[in-house]
Amino acid sequence: MQAMRGLDHALAGSEGGRDAMTALTVTSSQLSSSTLIRVKGEVDTTTSEQLKAVITHGRRAGRPLVVDVSGMSFLDCKGLSVLLHAHTDAERDGGSLYLAGVQSRPLRVMQITAVLSRLNVYPTLDEAFTAISNGSPQPRTHRHAFGY
Repeated sequence: MQAMRGLDHALAGSEGGRDAMTALTVTSSQLSSSTLIRVKGEVDTTTSEQLKAVITHGRRAGRPLVVDVSGMSFLDCKGLSVLLHAHTDAERDGGSLYLAGVQSRPLRVMQITAVLSRLNVYPTLDEAFTAISNGSPQPRTHRHAFGY
């Protein structure tokens, strides 16, 4: 994996008495050829603005944006909207958004809402970085390698 140059931005939330089970931690690191966003916890109506803020801060025009969601245990429609807007913004600016490690519950939300085919989803972070190295975000559909 590429060497990290440093942590740009991190937010951890436990708003208004929220317990550790529902807290969200989002970090952003600038790598040599991409930006890596790591998401841990639940992305819902109360935490989606955290995700949006870190993505907005970390995104660089023309550079791949890799979002490691292997630690994201829950995703609602508000969080999905943040990811879709980030995908659209990245493509508009000449980059791409890569989602890596989508867990079963968030994956199901993407399947039910029929947006999975619009996103570049990879089972692992390594596979997302391999796609970047190969110069292509393909495939843009879910992969049966997830085993769900």
